[in-house]
Amino acid sequence: MSRKDDSPAISLFSFQDIITSITGIMFLVVILLILLFLESESQKNDTAPDQAAVRDITAQIANLEETLIQSRQREKDLEKTLKELQAMSLETIEKRKKELAEEIARKQNELRQNQTANNEMKNSIANTEHEIKKLKEKISALKEAVEKERKSVTSNRKMVEELKKQAKSSSNAVTFSVEKDSDKNFILAEFGKDGFRVKDFNNQKDYDLRSPGNSDVYHIEKFLKWLKQRQNDNEVISVILIPSKIKLWNIIADKLRNAKFDFGVEFYPNDDGTIFIDIPGGGE
Repeated sequence: MSRKDDSPAISLFSFQDIITSITGIMFLVVILLILLFLESESQKNDTAPDQAAVRDITAQIANLEETLIQSRQREKDLEKTLKELQAMSLETIEKRKKELAEEIARKQNELRQNQTANNEMKNSIANTEHEIKKLKEKISALKEAVEKERKSVTSNRKMVEELKKQAKSSSNAVTFSVEKDSDKNFILAEFGKDGFRVKDFNNQKDYDLRSPGNSDVYHIEKFLKWLKQRQNDNEVISVILIPSKIKLWNIIADKLRNAKFDFGVEFYPNDDGTIFIDIPGGGE
């Protein structure tokens, strides 16, 4: 083929030489395997051939033949490509080279874009997982708040019921009154089996002064000690006695009179009478 310029011709002589050498080596290997097989056969004396070894060698020969066929096909393809390249002018080769470079650049750009999109997708997934975690935490907090609110509602219901009982208790106490009208703060003192319990209607507070096992004198003194904290000029006391404590009224009345308190007295019909609801934690 004539050339239009003085550029060196493309030579693939070394490549063809390598392919030819590999083909010869493969043929040589096949021949050696056949010889080894024949030699092993000749050394056996009236012994049945090893079928497994024969199958193995046959398979190896088949693989080598297949490899040889593939090598010949690749050689034909390379020769065809070589002829096409030899038929091309330098201008065509340069153009093709440029096209391939542009194609490579385009593929690299697409790869970078795909990598960028992949990174964005990973970030989006990470953000979504973070949002899901935050939502789970919010849901957990809401559940805790709901449970807390439920307990609060239950507690409030109990408190309402207790207040209803206290209101009922207060309404029962209204029937006990002092002997004269007064604008002073009204205090009701109940003297039961175990001592005094006091209800202050001004601040709606109960005081438990009971002390089981002690004497009546002790209970009276404890009640009077508590009264010293009160204002005798601004409070009036109604004492309620159970039947077993009626005999002590004169003592109580004298002490209240000496303490300069206005007072009155009422009586329960039996020793189990009370206007108080038993609530732990009464104050003194």
